[in-house]
Amino acid sequence: MSNFNQGAVDAQEYTNNNDPLSSLSRLQLDRYHSVYHRYGVDAAELVKVVKARGKNSWSMVVSKSDVVNRSQGELRKYYRALTDGFETHVFTSSHDVVQIVSETRSRFGYEPFTDSITSQCLNEFATIFVFEEETLKDDNGKSYRAVKPLFALLAE
Repeated sequence: MSNFNQGAVDAQEYTNNNDPLSSLSRLQLDRYHSVYHRYGVDAAELVKVVKARGKNSWSMVVSKSDVVNRSQGELRKYYRALTDGFETHVFTSSHDVVQIVSETRSRFGYEPFTDSITSQCLNEFATIFVFEEETLKDDNGKSYRAVKPLFALLAE
């Protein structure tokens, strides 16, 4: 059996055995099958968190996924280190995102961001994750911006 057909068979066996795809719409199933080659059965989780528009829209997610998964060498290692710097499904303040991204950039010898630092660091974060963004309050009632990674786009 060719590798092309094997992916379809694996997806079908997964559907029959565990049936997590039964809750997906026809559009989500199409999207699932289009990225199955990259994420395997985890593609079901990805298509469930895609939004209708914005940084987590399907077209943006596919574009970002191609960027990070086609990267090579040091850039790929950088994306892996950034991905590993965040815990999925846990909110991280924008200040912590700046610290993690800046520290990782420094470790890899990349130039530090000098203008619009928070925005640029959040853009780096947005390149490697499908995420949710909220304004939260600290113990003193002060509001702060936070992001929660929902799905890491760099495939294993």
